[in-house]
Amino acid sequence: VNPNEIDRLKIDRRFVQNINENGDNTKIVRAITELARGLGISIVAEGAETEAELDSLMAIGCDQVQGYSIAFPMPQDTAREWLVARAPKKARLTVLRGSRA
Repeated sequence: VNPNEIDRLKIDRRFVQNINENGDNTKIVRAITELARGLGISIVAEGAETEAELDSLMAIGCDQVQGYSIAFPMPQDTAREWLVARAPKKARLTVLRGSRA
């Protein structure tokens, strides 16, 4: 396999499930992530069903995570609304005029 032909590597849900209770799963996910990083390949972990699994995957350094801890499958229109509702809001800056401190 030529790493230049791979842009993304997906970690199967079997390694993600119970990642916090199964030290071997943690080691496998960490090793896959480090290998992919070294090759410049993006990582997608699938099957994160709990907040704890999501937190662990983020701490390990997975670029993207899929699973019920984020959202359940939904129709396209619903997904668009879901994304818009969660989009970062632009910060409002207050410009103070007058004396300088």
